[in-house]
Amino acid sequence: MSTPAYVSTNLLESMTDDPQPTRASINDVVTTSSMVSKGFLLTGVPTLGYFSVESLEIVEKLIA
Repeated sequence: MSTPAYVSTNLLESMTDDPQPTRASINDVVTTSSMVSKGFLLTGVPTLGYFSVESLEIVEKLIA
């Protein structure tokens, strides 16, 4: 029996000041979403960044 786990980390941190994520940031999102995790939180970008909406749109596309 598996226990659902959520990952809370600085995914897409590169988008705090830049509308285009780095390849490393994209890889982090894809890797995290393909793991056994139930979901994850974008800790820095939505609260501190200028591109919070764009970062969420990118996450949505990567997961789809």
